[in-house]
Amino acid sequence: RVSPGSKDSGPHTLSQLQSLLGRADVTVKPVLDLSDRVRSTAYEHPEALKERVHLITGGDYWPWATSTSRKVDYDHPTPYQHGEDGRDSPGQTGTHNSGPLGRRHHRWKTHAGYKSRQAGDGRYVWLTPHGLGVLVDHTGTRRIDPNTPR
Repeated sequence: RVSPGSKDSGPHTLSQLQSLLGRADVTVKPVLDLSDRVRSTAYEHPEALKERVHLITGGDYWPWATSTSRKVDYDHPTPYQHGEDGRDSPGQTGTHNSGPLGRRHHRWKTHAGYKSRQAGDGRYVWLTPHGLGVLVDHTGTRRIDPNTPR
């Protein structure tokens, strides 16, 4: 038997993996290159895009949020603009303009005057209705000059 972390670990045959894992439930997923820019032509976020965005952000991108849940709304930090004829305008939904928000946070952003924009993969700048500027990224939330989000 090969034990995890031993000198012998590396590629294994299917029978070796079955022996190693026993009756454990295992899900095999493809490796994603998170540096790829992925775009969709629709307003809705496809499941593959949601997975990428969650892996990049790690969870809710609301300032000082701590949730890593996948039960979130996927938001367009820069609001989605429907075409004049009511059709979806292509290219607005993607890793460049998506972020997970808990339902309450999504409602506050949509209806309470909070503004955000994406400033790179997993980096979001916010301007609160009270004029506070913050940056949210993988290191947490920190205040920034309020003119930066503007």
